[in-house]
Amino acid sequence: MSIFTLALTPFVIGVWGILGILIIWTIYLLILWLFFPMQWHFHQLRSIWSGAKARNDAVEALAKIGTPAVPELLQALQHSHNSNLRKSAAETLGMIGDTRAIPALLQALQDSKDRRIRIHAAMALGKINHKAKALGKTSEPNAVPAFIQIVQNIGDADFSMATAFALGEIGDPIVVPEPLPGSKNVPHHLRNYATVTLEEIKGHRAIPALLQALKDSDAVIRREAAFALGKKGDHSVVPALLQALKDSDFAVRSDAIWALGKIGDTRAVQELLQAFQDEDPSIRHDAADAVLRIVDAWDLSQHQKS
Repeated sequence: MSIFTLALTPFVIGVWGILGILIIWTIYLLILWLFFPMQWHFHQLRSIWSGAKARNDAVEALAKIGTPAVPELLQALQHSHNSNLRKSAAETLGMIGDTRAIPALLQALQDSKDRRIRIHAAMALGKINHKAKALGKTSEPNAVPAFIQIVQNIGDADFSMATAFALGEIGDPIVVPEPLPGSKNVPHHLRNYATVTLEEIKGHRAIPALLQALKDSDAVIRREAAFALGKKGDHSVVPALLQALKDSDFAVRSDAIWALGKIGDTRAVQELLQAFQDEDPSIRHDAADAVLRIVDAWDLSQHQKS
């Protein structure tokens, strides 16, 4: 055997060793994919090589598997050091809707240093409670109060917004936040969280608090309130929205105009015509559009009556 061959032997052995490892790994993944689909999807969530699409596909697949996947998802949420896996686990648990996940999700709201995990845990709690109510089941009785207490202790605006939408999905009177928007000495992110929550709660029971929010000192809160009142479509809020047309903030005036056009009450036409004199051209455009929508709605109602 030549010196060259002796020198090359370790390299050849190394190459074959690497190839052998790759072959074994490929066979392992193939077995997972063919015979253990749930473990395959968890592998997709854990792998640093998985792209966003692969992880999203894995989340949807595990959600379809349903309750059999819950124990391992809970294990991942509570004990994994992989933040992508924990985020995906929270999202999947929300899609499955199993109430056994509520304690772990509440814990994730408090313990996680990753804001993405907090946001997905908040949304998951909303989905689980919503599904439980739709099926006539009861979730943990203390879940919603604990949920609200946690968000009040975390000064993260995005997390507060996610919580607002989640609580809106629950749609229970208990979720109307205290203190209500417009209360004095309440941090901005909590007033905003409360306003968006009220927007998402179905029905009309949130209207009094939204009318209060329309008077908030913060223009962002007033704008959210005007938009939410328009979505409610209740004609009783028209006088308050007409008053908002005189707001000093352009965005508030714009959303109030949109809301009046959405509600379609003819009482608003005269005030909207006056908005044609607004110094801002976009306000004048919005007012013209709102008047046209109100007139079209009125014409349609008259045609239906005849």
